[in-house]
Amino acid sequence: CRKFDNVWNDFPESVGEDGNYKFTDDGYSENLFTKKICDNDIDKVNAVSFWLFVKSFGDDSSFTKNVDGNTNIFHYIMIWLIYTLKLKSDDKVMEFYNKCINVGEDYISSIKDTNAYDIYKKLIDNKLFLMNRDIKDISIFYDALKSLCKMYNEFGDDDSSCTENLDYAKKFAKKYEILLNNNDTDTEDSLYSQILSILSTDYDNFVKKCYETKEG
Repeated sequence: CRKFDNVWNDFPESVGEDGNYKFTDDGYSENLFTKKICDNDIDKVNAVSFWLFVKSFGDDSSFTKNVDGNTNIFHYIMIWLIYTLKLKSDDKVMEFYNKCINVGEDYISSIKDTNAYDIYKKLIDNKLFLMNRDIKDISIFYDALKSLCKMYNEFGDDDSSCTENLDYAKKFAKKYEILLNNNDTDTEDSLYSQILSILSTDYDNFVKKCYETKEG
């Protein structure tokens, strides 16, 4: 969640009056491209998304292994990605796919770490269509994720009762209840149910962390 804090500071979840993202490029494009070419919204989102993957999972030698062991973080990045693209329009998801995932050699040649980017593409390719199609409540998932991250990021050992996190916990619980009630799949293996379970598990882990800190 610390990495998401960086992104939220530099890439607010809104568009300006001109219809473009308000983006402070704090090294994201330099991490991805050989030249700073983040001159359009899709490249900006792609640079931040790839940065989140690399910072969370490492380089190409450890990428896949670390993703497999941290599926929660992977799904959280995908929630951020789809939500951010849809801020402008639903069509942006397919535009992102066509420009950044289903790409030719010219685009790939501008990437610094082509091996890591190839893995990144494959991971997103496997999930982007499914999440975009099956998750209709992406904005609510996003709000729940943001509250969850605020709980973790603002947790401190000097706040043994976790009182500073109560507001975020209440916001998370409210969003989670909405998502739970909206889940009409009735199957535990559905993508919707899987992501709900991931959110619930991370929330329960936070509550446990608070309890253990309080008990000393």
